[in-house]
Amino acid sequence: PHIRELIYGGEKSKAWVKEMQGGLSKNHRIKYFTDSTAFGQTDQCIIGNKIITFSFGKEIFVLITESKEMAQTQRALFEQIWKAA
Repeated sequence: PHIRELIYGGEKSKAWVKEMQGGLSKNHRIKYFTDSTAFGQTDQCIIGNKIITFSFGKEIFVLITESKEMAQTQRALFEQIWKAA
């Protein structure tokens, strides 16, 4: 499977992305997104029609949403951010 990750944050995150880029498989790509103010302490996976959202703030939780339309929207948003990164 083809995996793409957008990483954001401070200098540690940026350095980690640079370090990881050399050792990834050809099916795994990482980009650093400089606008860290746009996101909270969250992560998101889109697998098929499922959106898995992780929150790592004061309270840690996971939300799974299954919807073809919502997955399509999240993929479109991801593509726009991927192009900007």
